[in-house]
Amino acid sequence: MEAQVESATQPEGILTEEERRFLIESPVEIAHILQATLLKGSPVSAYYKPDEFVLTTLVAVEPELDRLVFRAPQDPVQTKLITSSPEVTFVTSQDRITIKFHVDRVETTTHEGSPALVTPLPLALVRLQRREYFRVACPPGIPLKCMIPFTTKGPAQKAEMMVNDLSMGGVSLSNQHPGLKLEPGKIYKDCAFSLPDVGAFNTALEVVNAYEVTLQDGTNVKRAGCRFVNPPPAGLAKVQRYTMMLEQRSAKIDRG
Repeated sequence: MEAQVESATQPEGILTEEERRFLIESPVEIAHILQATLLKGSPVSAYYKPDEFVLTTLVAVEPELDRLVFRAPQDPVQTKLITSSPEVTFVTSQDRITIKFHVDRVETTTHEGSPALVTPLPLALVRLQRREYFRVACPPGIPLKCMIPFTTKGPAQKAEMMVNDLSMGGVSLSNQHPGLKLEPGKIYKDCAFSLPDVGAFNTALEVVNAYEVTLQDGTNVKRAGCRFVNPPPAGLAKVQRYTMMLEQRSAKIDRG
């Protein structure tokens, strides 16, 4: 008989301040992220102590049963160590993004006739993008726009610019506005983003670089790379959800 597992406890108390910024608590989003991890087949480190772990892989995500299933270690001693631990931390990587979550119980079971480990779905999960931010291109059919407030000699104005790609660190913009020249080093406050199907947020932008590119039709387009300056945590959470949504759409297209 397969083991029944209890719900996991919340992990906020054992997360770093940086990790808390990337905490996801939506059951639907957690299931989507874990399904993507399953499809990637990435190795998973299961830490039963802060510096001791076993390697495994995720073999089933079953939200309707509130459980995850992992391949069991070949060494029965390792299985005993992980199942006897009062808390286990699972860490893996997906497209250079760290996935991390905690459970308070791991039990043995079988999956398709083979030994396996079973845990409850985590109530929260960290999807952490560090300095090497993973950029996602914005699809042309779903335009993402940025409104940048600026002043010249007259009243305050707003320049609307298209976003080419974005990450947790910043954006690339197409600048076709006649009155605003984006220059490296300049900071523009209260820039507004409206993320389709996710929501809006405001943040300051610092221009990191500005350049021109020539499109296939011969048109020259001005572009600028900008970084977020002290973005609100709620805004970063929306960027994270939006980039994850684009990745999921791209994965569906790749699978046909």
